[in-house]
Amino acid sequence: MDTIIQSWLNTFISMETVRAYRSDMNKFKTWMTNEQLLFEDLQLINLQHFQQSLTSSSADRRLISSVKSFFKHCFNQGHIQTPIARCLVTPRRQQIRRERKLTKEQVMQMITLAKGTDILLLKVLFYLGLRLSEARCLKRDDIRQIDGCLHFNVVGKGNKRRTVHLSRNVSRSILPMLPKNGYIFRGNKGSCLSRTQAYRRVKDILRQVVPESSPHWLRHSYCSLS
Repeated sequence: MDTIIQSWLNTFISMETVRAYRSDMNKFKTWMTNEQLLFEDLQLINLQHFQQSLTSSSADRRLISSVKSFFKHCFNQGHIQTPIARCLVTPRRQQIRRERKLTKEQVMQMITLAKGTDILLLKVLFYLGLRLSEARCLKRDDIRQIDGCLHFNVVGKGNKRRTVHLSRNVSRSILPMLPKNGYIFRGNKGSCLSRTQAYRRVKDILRQVVPESSPHWLRHSYCSLS
């Protein structure tokens, strides 16, 4: 099964997608172990029971989508003879009691609470509307200054590149905070900040203002306020 999972993961370009799907499949394998099931013994009814064990949370919705995609790959490649994933249906999102976005005042409060490079990280996430995975991989060579505005060459999903820029005022406040070379947000041994480190650093700040918020709320807020 592990070999088939790897061949499926190889069909995706984005490393962030690969990491997320690998994590999902590890969860599914844990469920199989708990149910004492082998890959070759899986049937449609087993996947039905698997779905019934989940909720309609965002994490479980993605888990179902991942498992469904994996078994579709298995059927298309001839590893299984029956399209058993047809029983999996991604549930509708639960009604969101609170919009997943922040007011500008809340964002400014968060930036005030941040220290060191975390100030820069929050500003980049909010003012550019970047995903956390895009921000943490930025290098100094990805940034150019044109007519007083900083332009960022961003690598997004599917390794697609796009250029986004900041206003002159925000550029002026950020420029002194940028390192001279290398990654903008550095982790261990000069590499970029890891996904876990970046998430925790931002989350620790956000929860002081809006406990249930996540780093992606900054992107939602950028889209709604821009």
